[in-house]
Amino acid sequence: MKMENKTICKVVQDLLPSYIEKLTSKETNEYIEKHLNECPDCQKIFENMKEKLPQNNSEQANEEIKYLKKFKNKLNILKIVLLIIIAIIIVSFASKLYMLFDISSKTKELDSVNNYYAKMHEYQSNGTTIIGETYYKDDSSLTTITSYFENTNNSMKITYYKNAQTNEKFNVIELQNGQSKIENGEVVDIGKYSRRIDVKINSVNDLWNCLKDIKNISLAKCNSKNCYFIETYDGSQIYIEKETGLPVREIIRDTVADYWYDLNSVEEQIIKPQI
Repeated sequence: MKMENKTICKVVQDLLPSYIEKLTSKETNEYIEKHLNECPDCQKIFENMKEKLPQNNSEQANEEIKYLKKFKNKLNILKIVLLIIIAIIIVSFASKLYMLFDISSKTKELDSVNNYYAKMHEYQSNGTTIIGETYYKDDSSLTTITSYFENTNNSMKITYYKNAQTNEKFNVIELQNGQSKIENGEVVDIGKYSRRIDVKINSVNDLWNCLKDIKNISLAKCNSKNCYFIETYDGSQIYIEKETGLPVREIIRDTVADYWYDLNSVEEQIIKPQI
């Protein structure tokens, strides 16, 4: 009989955790409660188990709550970091768009300028120095470009002349051993030549091409002027004066060119050069 009672006690004790958690059926509850009323040992075990089990569950719950709080805090921090990154990207992109449209607007205004003096100093890595200047008025122009070759100590001067009224145009090439004239030659204008990296936005496609070609655009200083600095994906760089939209310096591969402009400064008509 004692063996049978031990077996019953063992079964009841195994069921006690589920009973405390209210996971047992009604019939099982009645059986357990009846046995507890009759068995002091199981009753004592039940009381001890009741005291320990909720405490353990509470500790586990607290640990879970702490973990969830930590996870939630980390998630909130991650959200804030992501929002900051997104905000930086948006501000950077908006700033880039503003600068591009500002340059484009000023470039379009320059297209209507019909009177200016432009000068260029170009330096090449092979030692060649090129100095050019253009007088431009009412679509007539006189440009001279002189190249100095360091390796040979030679020089070459090319004059480009165009008369918009008579439609006369020619080039004169001057070397150390003489000169030659080319009728109906090409027309070179330092003012146009300087815009080898051109930013003009007239359509969505133009904007896309600018964004596709331009790697970086920012504010910078060049030749004591406040400029927009543009760097393209092919490595070309240009400094554009912020106030006027005029190029100040271009760096293309192994060539550095500096530019100076004086708008509305050509008072006299362009004079035909004597040959």
